[in-house]
Amino acid sequence: AGVIPLRWANLMMGAGLLWVMQLHLSWIVLVPFAALSIYFQVKSRGKEAVVPGLWFILGAALIGCFLLPTYWRYGSGAGVGAAARFNASNLAS
Repeated sequence: AGVIPLRWANLMMGAGLLWVMQLHLSWIVLVPFAALSIYFQVKSRGKEAVVPGLWFILGAALIGCFLLPTYWRYGSGAGVGAAARFNASNLAS
């Protein structure tokens, strides 16, 4: 029982992730935080975490629908270049 109900928190987290995805490359850093949040929700709530997870998807879909035309027109890699490339050697250091 937190200040913000779990369904609203997940809705805002999904919407916020896709909102930042449209405007800034820092969305790549936010994905692990969202994944950890969902992981801990599933770990603590089990099957009851499905409904809050659907709220996350709804929030992402609400904002993501504005991102789809960009992907259709330019592709998913447009404007990113080498800035968002995974570098496995960073994990070793």
